[in-house]
Parts: sequence; structure tokens; C-alpha cells
Amino acid sequence: MVPEALELSLVIPTFNQRTRTIRSAQEAERWLQARLGKGGEIIVVDDGSTAVPVLDAGDLPAGVQLVRHPKNLGKGGAVRTGVDRARGAYIVFTDSDLPFSLDPLPTTLAWLRDGADIVIGDRLHPKSDAAVQAGTLRKLSSVFYTWLVHHALGLDFADTQCGYKGYRADIARALYGALEVTRFALRSSSASKAKLVTSSAP
Repeated sequence: MVPEALELSLVIPTFNQRTRTIRSAQEAERWLQARLGKGGEIIVVDDGSTAVPVLDAGDLPAGVQLVRHPKNLGKGGAVRTGVDRARGAYIVFTDSDLPFSLDPLPTTLAWLRDGADIVIGDRLHPKSDAAVQAGTLRKLSSVFYTWLVHHALGLDFADTQCGYKGYRADIARALYGALEVTRFALRSSSASKAKLVTSSAP
């Protein structure tokens, strides 16, 4: 039997964040049911968590998929696994604490439906407003790393490291299937000519 096609696959990578991930999965499931009904799915990828108790499928809402890595592969490896399992025409990943809430999803889907290949959240956008505030040290390190990547690679996008991105499924599979580095800094062996849209997050 051929699986029913879906519009959206929401991938949530997590590592040693059981309580936070349960809460986020519940919130995301309510959102998807209200907005897309059976047209969406949630895939939680536990990237080799070591904290006890470990996240179990029974902790998550019915229908939410849990994939567990036997060892930690890094965020890129977790997202790659989620992308590989995804059935949606569009794939969005976000961090396990839903730092930008789910508010950007309708706009992300609208842009992807309208022909964008990739939608990148932008924490530096004037209208961005994180639902979860980071500490001072994390903010400073994030700003420095974002500046370094932007200037070292000469990219036209101010914030490539935001933990919120949406893709057409074929683009996501091409990019994540070619990953050579799967830790926090992701690197792919193939370049994709994709039409990018930068959004505020949210």
C-alpha cells in the first residue's frame, strides 16, 4: 500500500531534552490538527540522548513518530534522519524548544507553495521575536558565529544558522542526503541552485 501523501512534515531534532520535547510535540500536534488535519506529520528525532529517563514513544501524542539514534550524530544527522523519514511535500525543521513558536508555519507554507525552494528564518530581522529567550553568552556567541559565516562565505543572507528552515521535499533530500558534516555546523558535498526566501522568525 502506498502511504498517503502529506503536505507538511515537521521535523524536531532533540538531545537530552525529554520534558521540553514532550511539551513541544503536544503543542505542534494541536497546531497541525487544527490547521492541516491529516495533511501533516511530526517526526521527533532523538539524537542519542543519554539523560534518564529517555524519551519514549509513549510520551508523545498518538501519531507522532519517534526515531532514536543509538549514538549522537549531531543536529545535522538528526535532521537528515527526519528528512529521510518525511512524507510531506514540504519539510520544516525547528528546535525542540520551539524557540520561534509555530507562528511562522503558515507564511513558510505559503512561500513554499508559491515556488520557493527554501525558507530560512532570520533572527536578525527587525520583526523577529524569539518565543524562548537565549542567555547572554549564547546570544553573543550566536551573533559572532553568524557574522563569521556570513562574511567568510560571502553569502547574501544575514543569518544562515537559525534553527528554523523550510524546504521543498526534493530540495531537502538532495541537501541532507549529501551531508559530510553532521554536527552543529552542517556541510554538504553538493551545491543546490535554490530560490531562497529569508523570513523573520517568527
